[in-house]
This record gives sequence, C-alpha cells and structure tokens, in this order.
Amino acid sequence: ASNPFNRTLVPISLQCFDYDVTSDVSNNNILKTFMNCPLDASFCVKSYHQIQVFNGFSYLESRNCANGQICQ
Repeated sequence: ASNPFNRTLVPISLQCFDYDVTSDVSNNNILKTFMNCPLDASFCVKSYHQIQVFNGFSYLESRNCANGQICQ
C-alpha cells in the first residue's frame, strides 16, 4: 500500500512587500504591494525613505527579497 505521507514537497517562495503612506491617509488605506521572491531568497531587507513637506509627509517602506550573499 502507498504511504499517504510520502508526497513530493513543493517549495514555497518568500513574499516581501512595499507600502506607501502619506500623512493624509489613514492606516486602513495604505497602498501595499506584494512580490514573490525567488526560491533562493531567505529573508526580506527593509529600507525606509521619508519626505517631509510643508503640510505633512510621505514615506515609502520597502522589503526587498535577499539571500545570504547580500551579507558577503
């Protein structure tokens, strides 16, 4: 009889995201964009860019796909 637990595993890729926020947008309306990473990616690298303007601010926070080679 075949073993029901003997199945082929399908690798699941990591998913990172970017999001864009402005001072006039509530947290419920943040624009979030997801990306599927390549299979060799093991973590997301975070970056943050803020622009201050006269009556508010905007910022873009990114999490980009990365693997162990980025630390070399």
